[in-house]
Amino acid sequence: MFITSFQIKLLAAILMVIDHLGVIYELSILRIIGRFAFPLFAWLLIRGITYSRDWWRYFKRLCVFAVIAQPCFMLLPSLVFELNILCLFFLALPLIKFKNQLTSEQGVIFWSLIAIIAEFSQISYGAYGVGLIGLLACYCEFKEKHFQLWYLLWVSLSFYGMYRYGFIQGFAFLFCILLPILEPVKQQGIKARWFYWFYPLHFLPLSLLKTIH
Repeated sequence: MFITSFQIKLLAAILMVIDHLGVIYELSILRIIGRFAFPLFAWLLIRGITYSRDWWRYFKRLCVFAVIAQPCFMLLPSLVFELNILCLFFLALPLIKFKNQLTSEQGVIFWSLIAIIAEFSQISYGAYGVGLIGLLACYCEFKEKHFQLWYLLWVSLSFYGMYRYGFIQGFAFLFCILLPILEPVKQQGIKARWFYWFYPLHFLPLSLLKTIH
């Protein structure tokens, strides 16, 4: 059975909607199911940059849609004081692209700087999100010789996620189980640029549901 990036993106989009429905209806089970949405999108971002022939266009597209999505994102009262997740991807993208050109010390410095910016800018997932993207970005390099170190950092990040965002966030830890399945995926499948519009627009019916609820 072959899995394509399109199928992963479709799954991530469905899980994202489920997660946001959990926010509206305050249903923990939906929030738990939705914990894989962000890691899946982070993984897709990393793979997209890795195989993109024009990372600069990717970067500009993220910037534009991060701006477009923000007013829609703020329609949900619980998110009104946050910046949307595309802002986090926008910040992390250059570091993903050029991570192999940085020394270990430079990598730690730059990733830490982005984490601080994300945390104090009230971007969704903040420093936790930056840490998750960073660990996923170096998974392929660490899995052979330094997997124990990578796993220790993943566990530590998961505990921080629970401390920062509550117990439910800890279920994102289980995403590491999927990495051996996702890592070989290189087939793009159907192009899914529709998601750039789906992300901001899906907040419109959600805000209506929140009003009714």
